[in-house]
Amino acid sequence: MKKWKRILSAALSVLLLSGNISVCAAENLSAARTYTDRSEVIGTAVVVGDEGSAGGSALFSRPGTIATITPGKPHSYGSWGTCEFNVKTETGNHLGFCAEPNSGTPSGNFSVSILDDSQEKNANIKAAVLCYVIPELYEGLGKNIYNEKDNNTYAYCHALIGYLYNGSLTGLSSSMADGVRMMYSTINTHRQTNPTLISYMQRYQVYVAYNSQQDIVWVEEQQKGSVNLKKESANPEMTDGNSCYSLEGAMYGVYKEQACTTKVADLTTDAQGNSNTVEVDAGTYYVKETKAPKGFVLDKKVHPVTVTAGKTAVLKVKDLPQLDPVGVLLGKIDKETNQNKPQGSASLEGAEFTVKYYKTEPTGTQNPAEQGKTPERTWVFRTDEDGFCYYDTKYLISGSELYLGATGLPQIPLGIITIQETKAPEGYILNPEIFVVPITSNNDGSEFVYTYNEPEIPETLLTLDIVKVLKGKDTPIPGVVFLHTDSKGNQEEVTTDEKGQAVLKGLTRGTHTIQEKSVPDGYTKNPGVLKFSVDENNKITLLENTATDKTGTMKFTVREDGTAQLHVEDVLAPYQLIVHKVNDHAKVLEGAEFTLYADKDCKQELQKATSGTDGILRFQDLEVDKKYYLKETKAPDGYQIPVNADGSDIVYEIYTKSDPQKDLFEYYVNGKKYTDATGDFAITGTKADREVNLKVVNPVGMKMPETGSPWTVGILLTGLGLIVAGYVMMIRKGKQEDEEK
Repeated sequence: MKKWKRILSAALSVLLLSGNISVCAAENLSAARTYTDRSEVIGTAVVVGDEGSAGGSALFSRPGTIATITPGKPHSYGSWGTCEFNVKTETGNHLGFCAEPNSGTPSGNFSVSILDDSQEKNANIKAAVLCYVIPELYEGLGKNIYNEKDNNTYAYCHALIGYLYNGSLTGLSSSMADGVRMMYSTINTHRQTNPTLISYMQRYQVYVAYNSQQDIVWVEEQQKGSVNLKKESANPEMTDGNSCYSLEGAMYGVYKEQACTTKVADLTTDAQGNSNTVEVDAGTYYVKETKAPKGFVLDKKVHPVTVTAGKTAVLKVKDLPQLDPVGVLLGKIDKETNQNKPQGSASLEGAEFTVKYYKTEPTGTQNPAEQGKTPERTWVFRTDEDGFCYYDTKYLISGSELYLGATGLPQIPLGIITIQETKAPEGYILNPEIFVVPITSNNDGSEFVYTYNEPEIPETLLTLDIVKVLKGKDTPIPGVVFLHTDSKGNQEEVTTDEKGQAVLKGLTRGTHTIQEKSVPDGYTKNPGVLKFSVDENNKITLLENTATDKTGTMKFTVREDGTAQLHVEDVLAPYQLIVHKVNDHAKVLEGAEFTLYADKDCKQELQKATSGTDGILRFQDLEVDKKYYLKETKAPDGYQIPVNADGSDIVYEIYTKSDPQKDLFEYYVNGKKYTDATGDFAITGTKADREVNLKVVNPVGMKMPETGSPWTVGILLTGLGLIVAGYVMMIRKGKQEDEEK
């Protein structure tokens, strides 16, 4: 034990010399029961102490001051005796007790520390001393404990302290030893239950002066001073005038030791950052923030403060404001895919956003500008190739300086951010929506709030919607391929779906050309060419349209939202009418002329055709769904043009219907439908080259004799012979009838 004491003494001396210990002078309030003074000085004690010594740093006498120890009034009890000790310190004169009764009278130099009364033994020593030296406690408790009637109260107190200190009862009579044990039990009970004693336990400290010869204890009343603090913002540029921050409500604990385990007081700040003032014992304390005020970072630093008796120590502290490191300010996404990947030739790079910061607390999602508030700072940022925009100078193209945190990195204070797109990226439509992003704190005192949630701003593609239909109808045409050429010469093909629709996505800036490349069989490709431009503001303008009504229109429209539509008509593939001219003996007839008319009265002539040696004639490029009228206008040589019973010309009404998607083609002659691939009204060819056939027969009976033929004389002679024979027979028959009469 003595070795431990020497080590502690040396350590404390080193600390003293380092100058790190500062305890203020206390008011001279000595215990009421004091020593009997003697002039003999038996030793001096250097008062030492720090947070690492027993009892902490709340010392009663300043480290480095000199305490003198002198023997006082002697006491004896039977064969056993002791004497008082007089301890004189800067706080007054104090009654001392020898803690090691079996040791001799000490001398020389002493070191001093405080008994740590968190331990039961030391707490009982403190209670034993207090019940003797404090008049109030002595009158209430000590008389009974120390047997006032015996008139050896000091001796009993001395013996009890020695017993509590090192457990020794050596030298005591058995009756006195029993009395000491009983006093121990009584002291221990009172220390835990008696309110008056408990109060004094809190107000007094027990000092121990020790060297290799003897340990001496005494008590001193704690001296009082006061402490408060002044709180400020570490970054007033961000916090002043910002309702998201307040200095009110910061809470600090005042502790005895640097480890901040024993709290003696609480400090709470007002709106100006001033705390309440608390009275504490003179000495060194450690102040630590336990709750940060609104919008500020909890200060984890332990602040030492020295309290001088009779004075108020003011601790000045600064808290960092809570900030949001932000990082990604916003992210662009394609509205259709909900991803940050552009479609077509579009790009998410180059979008420009105006960002405004407001020093105000959020009220829902309302735009502060609508409340008449002015932004504190305004910036313009540009997105990168991935559609992201960071709160960083790399992305800043104009505006105010960025807010910087304590480390010099860009950070945003609590408040409100509004974001609005002011220039769309190439291939997209400008999104005019204003995004309101609050930056708030749950006031947990954390360094960063991480409450900024970057908005995913959807971008609507700048598109050209193509609608392909049958001319004159709304029937969609799937499978039509369109060729798109942009201003850089890049080409892409799009094909209409089952609804006859196709989309060009992400139109880039410059001139664009659209034309049909191919159509399904059964349709005729629209030969029209369309040109339009996209300017720097992504506005679409029509430049040229060569389509005609005859070949199918191309109608170009720019919608209110900035996108465009191209409505294209295609016509059905034409067909040809093949006329087969024969007689009723299946002989092909050359030279028959037929005329095709547009009207039933056969006034509007369209085409003429004459049968060749094969008896065939053709009418080309006839339109589906249109009625035509056909009649023979010149018979083959030697034949007459067939006529109706009433002598009128025979007219054929020709009509077709087609649906290439359903592989349907119907052929009507005089209202009768034909669909076969054989017969006099056969349908031949493919969807792309459809043919309808018509067989027209001239009967042989309608053939006229040819003048000058070698058969003419024979026919005449035969006729005359028949006439003469008939006449001869009539004469003979007449004569025979007369003879019979």
